[in-house]
Amino acid sequence: LETLKQNLSKQLTLSIAAQDIDEEMIAFLQQNMKKNKGNCRLRLAIHNLQQEKVQLYSLEKGITINDDLTQFLTVHPQIDVLVATG
Repeated sequence: LETLKQNLSKQLTLSIAAQDIDEEMIAFLQQNMKKNKGNCRLRLAIHNLQQEKVQLYSLEKGITINDDLTQFLTVHPQIDVLVATG
C-alpha cells in the first residue's frame, strides 16, 4: 500500500479558505516538502469569502505523500484534499 501511494499519486490538491491559512500551516508544508521530496505535484487552491480562487502549483519540486502529512490533514478538516492518480 505504501508503494502504491508513492507511485500512483501524481498530484495533491489542497483547497482552503484564505482566512484558515496560518503560520503553522505554512511552516509545516514547507518543512514537509523539504523532508519528503517526491514526484507528486502540490497544488494549493485558495479561495476567499466571495469564492474567488487563486491556484498555486509546485513546478520544480514535488512531494511524497507521507504519514506526517496525512496526520496533519486529518486534524485540519477545513482543508479539502484531492489526490490525482493519473
